[in-house]
Amino acid sequence: MKNIKLSIITVTYNDSDGLNKTLLSLEKLYNSSLDWEHIIIDASPELNKKIIEKYQKQSPLRHFAQAAQGIYLAMNLGIEKARGDILWFLNGGDELIGSQSLQNILEEFSKMPNNNMLIARAALYEKNQFLFNSKALKNFWNGLVGMNKICHQAVLYRRNIFKNIGEFSHTLKLAADYDHHWRYYLSGETALFSNKTFVKFNTEGASSKIEEVFQEFQEIHKNYSKQINFFPRLENLFLYFYYKKRIRLQKMLGHSFLGTRLKKTWRAFKRLTNT
Repeated sequence: MKNIKLSIITVTYNDSDGLNKTLLSLEKLYNSSLDWEHIIIDASPELNKKIIEKYQKQSPLRHFAQAAQGIYLAMNLGIEKARGDILWFLNGGDELIGSQSLQNILEEFSKMPNNNMLIARAALYEKNQFLFNSKALKNFWNGLVGMNKICHQAVLYRRNIFKNIGEFSHTLKLAADYDHHWRYYLSGETALFSNKTFVKFNTEGASSKIEEVFQEFQEIHKNYSKQINFFPRLENLFLYFYYKKRIRLQKMLGHSFLGTRLKKTWRAFKRLTNT
């Protein structure tokens, strides 16, 4: 079986509109010189049948049906089916910004073969409205401390990562990517950080299970706390509670007048500071 440069892995469940949006964005790659494939792990194949048939004629698409068992088991199946040297998880509803933006990122990655992960930036959207770009990280610790600040849609992985430190956890439902990044960091592996933005991340529904997400963050911190020195461990604990309280307050204010005004102000500030 021939190895290729890039495997794009999309997980989808009961969201044909989101899948169509993702597939449409990848049309930008059809006339590029990039050696790529697109793997779709689909927990609702009957719903998506017509969409798959539409794009399968022109896209290097490989479609696999899987019963709904959670996003990370589906991502692990995508890893097992992938033939690419580099893996990119672009889930249903998320979009490639442009062919050249992706190829620039891949070129940047190819120049640093000792780095097995590239972490770039994502443009965050809600209901097709641009919110802000994710923060440019300077080091791995800044992306992990307190809570997850690494958007996995903006991460490229060399496939040997998953051989070296394993696939995504089967026991975590919402934060297995965060757990995986902790394992990567503690293994001593290095990552390349890019200031470029090449993906649109659809944030709708991302905060609907915030309490459960923070419970998993806390479980992950407990699992790895003994491997972290005292002061970084203290910083991590402090920021975990800070972020948790801040996000709870945002959720409590919700759609009230004050909450709406604060949200608009915060997003405007993020747009100014995260350019």
